Amino acid sequence: MFREDYQEKKSQKELSETFSLYLTKQQLIQSYPEELIPVRTQIVDWLIFLCHNLSFKTETLFRAISIFDLYISRQNSSISFYEVKLVAIASLSISTKIEEINCNFVQFLTDNVLNGGNQQIYTTSELTKKEIEILKTLNFNTNQSTSYQFLTIFHQICFNLLSEQPQTMNYILNMSENYLLLIIKGENSMSISPCEMAMLAINQTLFQLAYTFPNEKNRIIYCAISQVRSIANNYYAKNTEENEMNNNNYFQAVC
Repeated sequence: MFREDYQEKKSQKELSETFSLYLTKQQLIQSYPEELIPVRTQIVDWLIFLCHNLSFKTETLFRAISIFDLYISRQNSSISFYEVKLVAIASLSISTKIEEINCNFVQFLTDNVLNGGNQQIYTTSELTKKEIEILKTLNFNTNQSTSYQFLTIFHQICFNLLSEQPQTMNYILNMSENYLLLIIKGENSMSISPCEMAMLAINQTLFQLAYTFPNEKNRIIYCAISQVRSIANNYYAKNTEENEMNNNNYFQAVC
């Protein structure tokens, strides 16, 4: 069985149009407080833990991380760990309101996170205030493209070619998501666009498969790699000639 997201094939034109749309909504992080980069890894691990235990959608996690990063990157003054944790909670709360249909996250927060034992860590009022502050800082634009959205396009390319091989396809889904989580947790992820992170994850997965499977399946996998590269050219075409050369060299090196 496939996940419900991948039940039918989509044309290359449709995928390219979706890819281009995501590019228009992609937001890049210009700078990030160096002192918070090590803390960020802990925060991302904590968000992963929460989303997994609450059975949230994968996109909820990646949108929460994106909101968190964009807000933190726009802070001009130092920020304490106490406030960083509150920003993470508020980012996840905002994300659940966008991505989840049935979610009692506020009640869960009240019972398990806002109150630590008998000692109150954050008040509901603090959380609400921080959510509003984040939304204002981002100009209420929380619909930015995430690395996971780009990855779903590459997943669809693979599904178009491997729809008759569910075991292989499910392996690609799971392994590429694991790679993407490793990439997004890394200290260098701030300098990589969401699109590039997704390309790194899917190509690492596909090349690993290409060395594992016999010739016939190998041919299909290399075809998927070729199509990923083809659709990704839309990304490079939007850069300057110099950046395009650097990005292509970087992309080819990791592949």
